[in-house]
Amino acid sequence: MFAFTLLGQINKISLKKDAILLMLRCCNLLFNLLVLSSRILVNQALVLQPTKF
Repeated sequence: MFAFTLLGQINKISLKKDAILLMLRCCNLLFNLLVLSSRILVNQALVLQPTKF
């Protein structure tokens, strides 16, 4: 019985860890998309208005 509850705790911890890793991965992906889109916007602005920069 004790081993079973211990396994349950370990499972909960690993699930939390997986959830945190997944969240971090999603945040990283969103951040990368943000950086990429801002770079594209800046590049387009440079192409369209080279005198202002």
